[in-house]
Amino acid sequence: MSLVSLQEELMQLHAQREDIFKTIKEAMSFLETTPVGLRGSLVDEEGFPRDDCDLYAVRRARHTVNCAQNDLKAIEATMFEKLEQLHMAKRETTTMEEVVNESKQRDMLAEKKRAIQRCMSAKKPFVRVVSVREGSPAAEAGLL
Repeated sequence: MSLVSLQEELMQLHAQREDIFKTIKEAMSFLETTPVGLRGSLVDEEGFPRDDCDLYAVRRARHTVNCAQNDLKAIEATMFEKLEQLHMAKRETTTMEEVVNESKQRDMLAEKKRAIQRCMSAKKPFVRVVSVREGSPAAEAGLL
């Protein structure tokens, strides 16, 4: 996949994730207004349904929170996979760019060397080496 398509998918997943957070927040705010909340018992001490809250609305809100949390986990797992793919694609692109840049640099250095050699060979020599003694700096430099 291309970098752009992966980024677009991640943005869509992020938008879905934000919608799910909003849904969870709305359901939780409703549950906080009830005496039972998210985990409280829906029956009294004698085992009868409570009469101080709308049990159907509480069950529906709890169900909404539970389903939304499961959806959130699935979306976050998908986002994690897409992020890994995005980073791998960026790494591959960067590696290919580095190889191309290194190749261009090598070519430029070789061209500079050739240009210097052409320039030097075109000049008229002004010194002629007649003899070089062994052990001298000239011999060590390779003029022997």
